[in-house]
Amino acid sequence: MKKIKNLLVIQARMGSERFPGKVLLKLGRITILEWVIRASKKIRDIDDIIVATTSLKKDRLIEKLCINKGVKVFKGQNKDVLSRIYEAVKKKNPQNVIRITADCPFLDPEVCNQVLFLHEITKADYTSNTIPRTWPDGLDCEVLKFGALKKANYNATLPSDREHVTKWVKNNQNIFNIQSLICPFKNFYKFRLTIDFKNDYRLMKKIVKNFSDKEPIPYLRIVNYLKKNPRVQEINKKIKKTQINNVNKDIKSRAFTKKKFLNSKKLFDETKKIISLGSQTFSKSYINWPTGSSPLFLTHGQGGRVWDVDGNEYVDLVCGLLPVILGYCDQDIDYAIREQLNRGISFSLATSLEVKLGKKLNKLIPSAEQARFSKNGSDTTTAAIRLARFFTKRDRIVVCGYHGWHDWFISSTSMNKGIPNQVNELTHTIKYNSLIDLEKIFSKYPDQIAAVIMEPANYEKPKEFYLKEAKRIIKKNKALLIFDEICTGFRFSLGGAQSYFNVIPDLSCFGKSMGNGMPIAALVGKKKYMQHIDKIFFSGTFGGETLSLIAALAVIEKMEKDFVINYLWKYGNNLKLQVNKLLKKYKLNNFIQLKGYDPWILLSFLNYKNYTKFQIMTLFKSLMIKNGVLISNSHNICFAHNKANLETILNAYEMSFSKISEILRKGNLIKNLRNSRIITPVIQVREQLQKE
Repeated sequence: MKKIKNLLVIQARMGSERFPGKVLLKLGRITILEWVIRASKKIRDIDDIIVATTSLKKDRLIEKLCINKGVKVFKGQNKDVLSRIYEAVKKKNPQNVIRITADCPFLDPEVCNQVLFLHEITKADYTSNTIPRTWPDGLDCEVLKFGALKKANYNATLPSDREHVTKWVKNNQNIFNIQSLICPFKNFYKFRLTIDFKNDYRLMKKIVKNFSDKEPIPYLRIVNYLKKNPRVQEINKKIKKTQINNVNKDIKSRAFTKKKFLNSKKLFDETKKIISLGSQTFSKSYINWPTGSSPLFLTHGQGGRVWDVDGNEYVDLVCGLLPVILGYCDQDIDYAIREQLNRGISFSLATSLEVKLGKKLNKLIPSAEQARFSKNGSDTTTAAIRLARFFTKRDRIVVCGYHGWHDWFISSTSMNKGIPNQVNELTHTIKYNSLIDLEKIFSKYPDQIAAVIMEPANYEKPKEFYLKEAKRIIKKNKALLIFDEICTGFRFSLGGAQSYFNVIPDLSCFGKSMGNGMPIAALVGKKKYMQHIDKIFFSGTFGGETLSLIAALAVIEKMEKDFVINYLWKYGNNLKLQVNKLLKKYKLNNFIQLKGYDPWILLSFLNYKNYTKFQIMTLFKSLMIKNGVLISNSHNICFAHNKANLETILNAYEMSFSKISEILRKGNLIKNLRNSRIITPVIQVREQLQKE
């Protein structure tokens, strides 16, 4: 007999107190129960389906329908629903039981797929999308190990625990690994797509009439329809909702559980034998995180949260080092990617997507008249430098910020091993916001500088007229101005920081946020320069890879439609104001400061008494992680960060600042680091090296 891994149970009965007989009402040409059965069959990796009803006479109609549809049916107790579900599945002895209810006709198979995936990847005992309530009511899906269901059936004694199948499991988080899939969209919990009352049924009929009864309707299409038709939404708006859990309280309670990193350590010990750094990226590796008090490997993300290999959950303020601007597993972007996946990824010739995205960037970005795509920021900045050198027939480059790992830039930093001195000599570093430095470098190397490349903004805000004056000086010396907008692009505005500051460079480099995590970057610029790009050979097999292109198009579309930029500024401002209050409250604001702009706030640490800024930063990171927030040196906020996430972040800040204040008062910071490696910058520019 084949072992059943995933057994799905549909809980159904005719005897609803509020709306008797609802599950067999027609919705279009089929019953509500048939809607649920049809959606259930489309969930991936389901081995079998059972409809669990009661032995009451009135539920024989449910049994008859199931027999006609070739669906297994089990008849059990009426009030003791826990027993009914357990008895329905125990003979099958499945690994996992997926429980859904028969009063949710718009159950979305894809959402259930995500719940099941989360359950498996976290090795959870129980996983749902209902704690807290962030999804529309009516998309409910629960997955629990059969062992957890069995334990609940034998131990639950209260009538309420017997009536509500999973209540006992959820109330015993100390003995069960409980996970929850959070909706990536704000305020979706306000939509009601379940049937408890007659007005709910009226709403469902209205929706089906607008769509079709032939296939399950994706929930996003339903929500978009309701948003566009508020009068339809009003039909069941006055209905008192089933108790919605306190979102903030629930997430907070899970975030502040004690964290263990046994699996992280074990995996790292194994990985470092194969990958010396333990990661493909310096900033994601062990050298950037406190030893023994932080995760080293993540398994998955959802919305604004991530989970590590030990099952610990965090609100993520790193967001993949900025690319994840909409949130993990964004439904719209993932849908676009899946659709393109069915058509192909890499082709033998160019595709129309390249043209479509190029036109879009030209429309949005002030400096863009032509575009060329690549897979990362470093390749893009290098192409810009090579183009500038070709156009000006000059070799020297002036840098101001971080611009990638290629020789021309990284040779000017502490990470310059393996690079010939001849390359090193051609790159010159100047201070941001210093027009005097800029004038001096042009005076020192007249008619030799091809370009000045800078981030429009970073830790420092540009002084008044700095960017405009810098552009004037650069143009006077017949060099090119290149804006590195890998970080600021699609965060300050859809046109980049150049649009925000109203300073138009000759060439611009975009990346990170373009694809919400997909590898894509773009070099854009004025036709005067970009028309020569074919002469410098900037080419790659995957430059026109379609999944990243379609992701970028979907990102831009969503950012335009949902006013994402406005949200990032507002959320970032709120976070900044609250954190600054906490810094003042605990008297830390003299040596821990927030800098930069609201959508991308950077944390600055200063030396304090006998302690270095790096020691303080290391302590800060370890405490924030302990309190449920993954953070590096900035607030890399995304569109999926919601009020619940904000609550977790602010609580983590308060608890961390309180502890830092106490430790500094007692003078035992080193002791509290517990021999952790002190985190120091991987890269330092020449000026930093000279100072230190």
